[in-house]
Amino acid sequence: MLTDNDKQEELKYLKKVKKEINEKIKELDDEYYLLKRNKRDFSEHFSEDFYTMDDEEQAQEGEFFNDFDSAIEHTEKQIERLNKIKYSPYFGRIDFKENGNKKAVNYYIGVNNVVSKDAKVPLVCDWRAPVSSLFYDYELGDGKYFAPDGEHCGNIQLKRQFKIKNGEMFGAFDSSLTIGDDILKDVLSQNASKKMQTIISTIQREQNKIVRFDMNKNLVVQGVAGSGKTSIALHRIAYLLYQNRNTLKAENVLILSPNTLFSDYISNVLPELGEENIAEMSFYDIAKNELDFLDYGLETRENCLDEITTNNKRLNESAYKNTYDFYESMLDFCKAYFNLSFKPKDIKFGKQKIKAEELLNLYNNTYKSKTPAVRVEWIVDYILDKLEIETNVNAVAERLKRIIYPFFAENNILNIYSQFLNQIGMTFELNSKNNIKYDDLGALLYLKNYFFGIKKLLNIKYLIIDEMQDYSYLHYEVFNNIFNCNKIVLGDINQCIDKIMTNDDLIKLSSILDANFLELNRAYRSTYEITKFANQIKNIDCTLTQRHGDEPKIIVADKAGKYIGIAQEIKLLGTYDSIAILVKNSAEAKDVYANLCDIDELSLCLSSNDKLGRVSIIPSYLAKGLEFDVVIIPNADTYLSIFDKNLLYVSCTRALHKLLIIK
Repeated sequence: MLTDNDKQEELKYLKKVKKEINEKIKELDDEYYLLKRNKRDFSEHFSEDFYTMDDEEQAQEGEFFNDFDSAIEHTEKQIERLNKIKYSPYFGRIDFKENGNKKAVNYYIGVNNVVSKDAKVPLVCDWRAPVSSLFYDYELGDGKYFAPDGEHCGNIQLKRQFKIKNGEMFGAFDSSLTIGDDILKDVLSQNASKKMQTIISTIQREQNKIVRFDMNKNLVVQGVAGSGKTSIALHRIAYLLYQNRNTLKAENVLILSPNTLFSDYISNVLPELGEENIAEMSFYDIAKNELDFLDYGLETRENCLDEITTNNKRLNESAYKNTYDFYESMLDFCKAYFNLSFKPKDIKFGKQKIKAEELLNLYNNTYKSKTPAVRVEWIVDYILDKLEIETNVNAVAERLKRIIYPFFAENNILNIYSQFLNQIGMTFELNSKNNIKYDDLGALLYLKNYFFGIKKLLNIKYLIIDEMQDYSYLHYEVFNNIFNCNKIVLGDINQCIDKIMTNDDLIKLSSILDANFLELNRAYRSTYEITKFANQIKNIDCTLTQRHGDEPKIIVADKAGKYIGIAQEIKLLGTYDSIAILVKNSAEAKDVYANLCDIDELSLCLSSNDKLGRVSIIPSYLAKGLEFDVVIIPNADTYLSIFDKNLLYVSCTRALHKLLIIK
């Protein structure tokens, strides 16, 4: 506990920081209105003189307009940032005595820097600053951090954490640990929010390692349910944008998100950290853009998962298409098939001719190490050079491709894919709605890229792939081709729904991505009792956070009794704002909704576009990555197969405080 003198000193410091922030806001407000006025005056001058200016003068004056707009926007963002942090400017403090110095320096850690003109050290250091890593990585005693000017070694003499809300200090704690249990438990015990919250005040040492990991290396993260994977990935983006602000912008970063429900849930994190939100895309979006030429609709992942919960044949097919064996078979098939299927003819171009033998030699020998798509591109370039084509080059190149591609035995990737499936004892079929099945999309995209090429998103310099267990090896081959950048890939092999993954799969995945591998093996989300219960479903061994609550409640009842029981339990949960009734599939969701429709604020969520209510009925495959105060699982006695247990595990680990199992 702090002494009275320490408390007074901390209150005095908080007052000083708040005063500095308010003065800076006033200063920026004045600057903002001055800029607006100057822009208005300049606009009037520009309008009066416009017709007397030449083109060069008009262009120069236009640049002045752009400068005004940029300055105004920059000032607005600074004001917005300071308004966000003034009610809770910092959460931690470290006193660090660097080797060779006589005195320790006090560093206060917060969301953003607060700088005073008359201070050598910022009043508040941004949590992403190099020195701030001491707060997350070390206990009292020796510590070091790395800055652009090299390594700084010394001794951490004090670590202090603060609870500051609405500009008032409600608590201050000295701790020898990285993050004091009191602060962590307080954060974890709060009710679920409809939006994911930032965790900068409670980032743990193993999480901080991921946040600050070298940007120039790929990273695969296996984390148990509730270990903070997604939150840490978003905090990593904020860190990278801060550290590389001259070369990396928000528009250069992309997250591959499982669905729009999840996207909405995480949408607050980066703005709360003072950064712009980044673009998001789903694998389905990629497939839809690249496979539109096939003239078939595409099945969504949600519809695929909904079907496999009741169709064992479809489940087994989907599981096999996710295996490394299927991946290797596809790669071997493509190499053999396309090496044998190219039968060129002479190409006549005006009075000139490119002989078939020359084309065959280019394809089979000169460019044999490349994919057919690249070989065709290079053959076209070769012909353009040989014919000395210098005008309408792009049009001529497209014309040449239209001539060359028919030299292949087959140009339809659906037919090629069918041949591959037949070769391994499977058949290509559309789903019941005549759409291409979701579990075929990865293979078809791989084939398209291999044969025709695929659009590369060159503006993306960093990629986050969340829920890594939802993708097959072929997906990752496609991602490597579309996104020629470094990546962080996060997920949990225990939360697979349509397949089985092991540690061996993680090793293979890391190899495909040329990635480092890290694990997060401590669960923070749920209470000790809920996490222990969930882990027993799949015999998972992980470190449990010592935040205790009620044991999961198990009710055995007939159909009528279970719905009465659910309604009664919900009435008793009035203090909770987020209650999820998690079921296997959409059919069960509709049945449950029909029996509980009298409950207030009840919503039925069957797709990722639906909105959650206070009480939401959701298929468990849509709930991955989300969290709720209370989770209720009806019909738990029907979860019998290994895949059912995966669903049950996912459902149980969504609960923060209470779990109700009904059999």
